[in-house]
Amino acid sequence: QHAPELRRGGGGIVGRGDRPADDDGARPALAPQPRVLEPDVYYLSTVTEMGCYLMFDGTNRVKYLPDSSREMLIRELAAKGYGTQILLGTDSGKKSYQKAYGAGSGVDYDMTVFGPRLRASGVDEELIRDVYIDNAREFFAFLGS
Repeated sequence: QHAPELRRGGGGIVGRGDRPADDDGARPALAPQPRVLEPDVYYLSTVTEMGCYLMFDGTNRVKYLPDSSREMLIRELAAKGYGTQILLGTDSGKKSYQKAYGAGSGVDYDMTVFGPRLRASGVDEELIRDVYIDNAREFFAFLGS
């Protein structure tokens, strides 16, 4: 059963079912977590222990959480064995968040700025591949079945 805290606030459970994986393979994810939670590795570890994915969005939005904190969370959660349960998103769907409309960054931020930042700080290529490719493929795999 999910902790009550996961049902409150601006974020929430994304996915179907009330357990870590449904019979059809759907898995829940906590998103958008930076607006709901402090960068608390202990708490986020308890969520991932239940089988949930964590989606870190809003990169380049210091008012929610600085990129340095997202980087730290990714590193520490991966060190605890949860690197395959981390998803990224830019949360840049609003027109005002698009380069074409004058924003300083856009949907490419995670790939062109945050990814190179992870690589430059020594995050290994396997974790980068998990976070950018493999985790999303696994998370959304139930859609193809």
